[in-house]
Amino acid sequence: MPGFDGHSLSPPGVPAIELIDVHTELEGTPVLRGVSFAALPGRITVLLGPSGVGKTTSLRHVVGLLTPDKGDVLVEGRSTLAMSKSKRLELSRRFGVLLQGSGLYGSALWDSMTVEENLMHQLQAQVDWNEEEIYRRSQERLREVGLLDSAKLTPSDLSAGMRRRVALARALVADPDFAVLDSFELGVDVVRLMGLCDMIRQRHDEIGGTYLIATQNMEVARRLADDIVVLWGGRVIEEGPAEEVLTSTGAEVDQLVNGKLEGPLSLAGEGHIAGQPFPRRARHAEEGFELPIPLAVLFLLVGITASALVLGGHQPVELAIVIAAWIVSAAALAVRYLRR
Repeated sequence: MPGFDGHSLSPPGVPAIELIDVHTELEGTPVLRGVSFAALPGRITVLLGPSGVGKTTSLRHVVGLLTPDKGDVLVEGRSTLAMSKSKRLELSRRFGVLLQGSGLYGSALWDSMTVEENLMHQLQAQVDWNEEEIYRRSQERLREVGLLDSAKLTPSDLSAGMRRRVALARALVADPDFAVLDSFELGVDVVRLMGLCDMIRQRHDEIGGTYLIATQNMEVARRLADDIVVLWGGRVIEEGPAEEVLTSTGAEVDQLVNGKLEGPLSLAGEGHIAGQPFPRRARHAEEGFELPIPLAVLFLLVGITASALVLGGHQPVELAIVIAAWIVSAAALAVRYLRR
């Protein structure tokens, strides 16, 4: 596939993909806090870190699905933010993309098409080949991910892990100049995952290109990475050749790479990044406001209570029913809120 000016390689000394001091907030929460890293031409760069540290957001900037609040994104030394729409469209044809979530770039596939048609459709959008060659290539990629027997099925007929493998095949079907793969290992069993890693490595060794892969799986990083960028709390805490990062003596990286609970990195849990709590909405804003008991029952109880109070001792049965109803309601409310 040709580059911007008919060349498929970055100029000498220029990274293929680069983020420069990228800051991004999503719904008022800082996600990227000055992220800078480079993916070198012809190498596999792995973004490594647990969930919620900014890997997916970084990749979405690379493929143009997000625009940073501050900073720049460069491909082959040129700012994607300054490109015209036609240039960005031209650039997108050189990418193979697999991101988390639904939509065109997510693991969701076109359910109106068969598995093989999903791959053929992608090829038709990226290369100018005849139908026979497009069909042959789609079958080849499905064979590589172990799903050739599922070629005539639709994505809805497949498990989540199988759909993920189809999406990986689709991302690599056209031998793209740039492959951006986000957590391709999700839902894939260990044995098949190792096979997919070997396939990706072999594909890269044979065809070349610049691969940018986000993962939290250390075995994926060890098998695939030429270079590693470690993210934590929306920042890069280490970057370099894989052999150097994986043997780093830095306390943060050592804790992450070796899965240690004790160390400087906060593992505070949900709602925290690098020890800083996320702003959280009130429970009723997240789940939808619910009355403790239905309005109709509430109004009925109020009406009966008022009636009983007015009639006093002339209606002892009604008064007993009111008292029992309020006791049952209070007990139900107590159980409801104690479970929260």
